[in-house]
Amino acid sequence: MSRSSRRILDQIEKHVWRLQGGVRLGKKEWSWANPISQSNRLRRNKSSLVRILVTPANWKFSREWQSIKNEKGRAIMIQESSEPPVKTEIKELAPSTWSITLAWSQEALEKAAYEMTFWYMSQVGKHLFTGKPAPSGWEGMSPEDMGYNAIKMMLYYIILHCTVKRQEALAIRLYNVYGFGYPLGVDGKKMLWPKDFPHPE
Repeated sequence: MSRSSRRILDQIEKHVWRLQGGVRLGKKEWSWANPISQSNRLRRNKSSLVRILVTPANWKFSREWQSIKNEKGRAIMIQESSEPPVKTEIKELAPSTWSITLAWSQEALEKAAYEMTFWYMSQVGKHLFTGKPAPSGWEGMSPEDMGYNAIKMMLYYIILHCTVKRQEALAIRLYNVYGFGYPLGVDGKKMLWPKDFPHPE
């Protein structure tokens, strides 16, 4: 996620301080007989460590949409590019300190994470529903679609019975993104419905 350089550097300095406890990578260990003096040496000799700050770009997805008729009735389509609109940038901030700004934005990374959960739930549905009668109202859905639909249904019930505002807001956000895609669902403060995206007459 996006964070200031100062905040990231502060976090890196905490990691440097933790080095006094030693380092284990796989089966190999590095430890110091005098950890305080070693940590002080690291702090004095700034060139002994390379600090790398990695942050996402700040571009956002378009919120523009179109209602397209299809064999199931209609679909809400969002224009998306398969490539980011910017390139990864690498800058030297100071000796042994580098900043990497990824081509992918925070929104793009969040969208990818949501899509991983979409895929996971489709695989759960494939495992649970293949070879079994479809639940009432789900006729015509593939097993993968049923798994995807099941989580939307449970989120709907959670929202109806939620008593904690923050939990309700998180459930609404999940429900909206699952139902209408990340660009249209992520900003919604209330539950979205197909009528919120009317088809042109």
